[in-house]
Amino acid sequence: MKKIAGVLAVVMTVLMIAALFTSCGENYDGTYKLVEMSSGSETITKDQIEQAGASITLTISGDKATMDKADGSKTELSFDAGAKTFSADGESIPATFDGNRCTLEQDGVKMVFEK
Repeated sequence: MKKIAGVLAVVMTVLMIAALFTSCGENYDGTYKLVEMSSGSETITKDQIEQAGASITLTISGDKATMDKADGSKTELSFDAGAKTFSADGESIPATFDGNRCTLEQDGVKMVFEK
């Protein structure tokens, strides 16, 4: 009986440790709004984006993402949370997450989104 209780205690400990490690993963799901965009030495601020009516939102849900533009156009993306990359049409865009911010940077263009 003591052996069974000991084995059961070990199994429970392993399960609790496994649950702890799987719950520590980052969750990037949510809606992010474009707050800054830059290319070369030019930077467009949140206020300038809003004044121009050029808002863009990035919505992440699991391994899928959508980029919605103010003009009603929509781009469907795949999201790899482990690699922190977005992809569409065979092209991959790396992302950096810092708190509530998501930064996409490629070919000299940088877009900063805030949750």
